[in-house]
Amino acid sequence: MADYHISEDEDLQKLKDWWKANGLSVVSGVVLGIILVAGNNWWREHVRTQTEQASALWEVMLTRNADGDASETLRAGEELLAGYDGTPYAAQAALLLAKLAYEAGQKDQSKARLRWVLKNADDSGIAHAARLRLARLLQDEGQAEAALELLDDVKPGGFRSAYAELRGDLWQARGDAGKARAAYREALETLPVGSNYGAVIQMKLDDLGEDTTNS
Repeated sequence: MADYHISEDEDLQKLKDWWKANGLSVVSGVVLGIILVAGNNWWREHVRTQTEQASALWEVMLTRNADGDASETLRAGEELLAGYDGTPYAAQAALLLAKLAYEAGQKDQSKARLRWVLKNADDSGIAHAARLRLARLLQDEGQAEAALELLDDVKPGGFRSAYAELRGDLWQARGDAGKARAAYREALETLPVGSNYGAVIQMKLDDLGEDTTNS
């Protein structure tokens, strides 16, 4: 019986010694775990709230834009970008704001919006749309070289035909009919199934005339 009590006392002393040495770290670990769980829950709720509020502002933008109310569309868009630029709706809003700026004759502002989209958009489709529009703006300003550079090293995905057509337009603007023809042919070959846009590209190709370089 005595040995049993001695063993029990030793175990108790060992537990006390262990707790003295490690108790603070255990408590700290538990507290840290609680903080991390609470922080994660808070962040998830914050993201959900931000997304819902951004979605509401995006709906306002779409409604006001459909009504032709440019000023209210702009107001809602500016609010969305100012407070919810980390949400998926921000890039869509900036793309619409770029369109409104262009229609108002504010081409520099439109380009700035499009560059913001390129830098911040998570959606590749929205990024492609912004890049193509920006390149078109540069083309309109006679900056074909800058537009071509913007299209370099881009993985076009489902936008291959649109990129090829734009390259054709840019090469034509630079007076290189050979490269323009090649680009237009690529655009025709990569058109999405069911597209009726081929007639437009074919017209551009026909306008270049016959290729006489190998004649």
